[in-house]
Amino acid sequence: MGNFGVAATFSFQAFKLVTAGEGGAILTNSKEIAEKVWSHCNLGRREGGGWFEHFTVGTNYRLTGFQAAVLCAQLKRLPEQNRARAENVRYFRERMRTFQGLSLAEDDRRVSSHPHYIITLRYDPAAFAGVERDLFLRALHAEGISAQPTYPYPLYRNPLFRSLPPCGCGAWTSPQDYKSLYLPESERICKDGIWLEHYLFLGSREDVDDVLAAFEKIQQRASSLLRHPMSSEASRP
Repeated sequence: MGNFGVAATFSFQAFKLVTAGEGGAILTNSKEIAEKVWSHCNLGRREGGGWFEHFTVGTNYRLTGFQAAVLCAQLKRLPEQNRARAENVRYFRERMRTFQGLSLAEDDRRVSSHPHYIITLRYDPAAFAGVERDLFLRALHAEGISAQPTYPYPLYRNPLFRSLPPCGCGAWTSPQDYKSLYLPESERICKDGIWLEHYLFLGSREDVDDVLAAFEKIQQRASSLLRHPMSSEASRP
């Protein structure tokens, strides 16, 4: 990882595989890029320059020493965690091949090492007696399985892209009319996509079986969910 292109970025936000709560890192073999990044993260200073000597407008995005210590400890555990996730996801994928109503894409064969940050499922209400995805998720949470809906809408429907110009500076005009843009597959995955978080696959094979058992239980009792109080709760805005 991190060896493609002139620079690679990594996030250490709380939801990530390796986290310091917030923050990130940039890797590069370019001395020029490294100096620019260092300057930007250090209030526009230059290495070797004075503490109050600022050459550009910069930020204060530096990780603390405490955060770095936490990250170093986590990095030592990452290879084993990746191995455990890969093994459990492989087992999960095999078990899911015959399950109707929840599907997941195959891994790209060109990828030699996959950290399995998020497992994305496509949900088909027809296989669950017409139960909507969000009600299915509420039922899954009731079974003790953590899962989330995917993005609420595609990126191009963010308010940022609905105003012209998006940058707010008046100096840039988008070649795309985002107000009229409609990408059906993007809209669909936001409507029927489900995320299973990476930590669900750090446990044992029995833990994966618990996830699968919850899927089967909800499917078998899907029709009763439509009469359950949580059905009306799930439909509230």
